[in-house]
Amino acid sequence: CSGCNLAKGKRIASKAADRIFNPRAHDPWLLGWYLHFELNYASGLIIPRTATGKATIETLNMNASQRVFARLVQIRVGLIG
Repeated sequence: CSGCNLAKGKRIASKAADRIFNPRAHDPWLLGWYLHFELNYASGLIIPRTATGKATIETLNMNASQRVFARLVQIRVGLIG
């Protein structure tokens, strides 16, 4: 999303030097997403499965309250599921 792109900028690693997820490195990209992340449908939080997932969530602030709220709305209206 645009918020993630703005948070990422030109970075390819987190402050902890872990690489962040690059969807272009996976074909199909969605498979790569499921390797590194899990969506908790009840809370709206994105849960890391790997160090790369953790670094990406922290670097891109993917679980910021406004993003979680928007994600929960999308889950409840059936846009994510």
